[in-house]
Amino acid sequence: MRMEYVDLFLSPGCADTARRVGWSTVCAVSEYRDKGGFIRFRDETRKAGGHMLAGALVSGDVIKKAREALDCEADIILADGRTDDACREASESWEVDLIVNPELNEGRDLIDQRNSGLDHVIASFMAERGTGYCVNASSILNTGGVKRSQLLGRIMQNIRLARRYGVKVVFASGAADAWCVRSPHDLALLARTVGLTADDAARSVSENPGFYAKRAADRGSPDVLMKGLEVVRWGTQQRKPKRRYGWY
Repeated sequence: MRMEYVDLFLSPGCADTARRVGWSTVCAVSEYRDKGGFIRFRDETRKAGGHMLAGALVSGDVIKKAREALDCEADIILADGRTDDACREASESWEVDLIVNPELNEGRDLIDQRNSGLDHVIASFMAERGTGYCVNASSILNTGGVKRSQLLGRIMQNIRLARRYGVKVVFASGAADAWCVRSPHDLALLARTVGLTADDAARSVSENPGFYAKRAADRGSPDVLMKGLEVVRWGTQQRKPKRRYGWY
């Protein structure tokens, strides 16, 4: 059986290159600023056809922006976790699919512990809500020296937390242009270097991101009424419109 690889975080212009190097489904991500701008981005993304998703990167008022983006039919919601407040709010939101970049937290490390952006409380909230931890490979590849070693240490700490609490780990290219795109096999190898087993590394670029792609499809399907409850046949009853949040 052919494995399906899913990259949930890259720039819109990288989709064709991503498919050529082995990704089956890709999610083009744009920072969410307002409804009009995101709707234009969504329409342009879907014109590309194929297995193409439109993702919204939210920061600031995470819950409000996540719901607005879902109202605009965003497929995937990623929260930028560079601050303590953003990570905490994102972990408490049922609308956020993935927290990305928490290891880029601007706060200083503690004396006896790295400030990796995630902690036990946040990880437990993420596990309860099905929120994943997304490792942005570009943040690793675009740094070097001491900064890279510090970044890798924080990512390894976050992965240990994720595994302890059952949080899904997703590796994504985070590519800003075609030159930064990496194959799923390259990212799986990177995942192994930061603490994942061979099987978990393979899942981080296939099964785990595929879970969120499936959740995006369920959000948009009028047949899925809530988690675990799906209409097989409507009969004479008309399908009713459904909000893309608050139903699961």
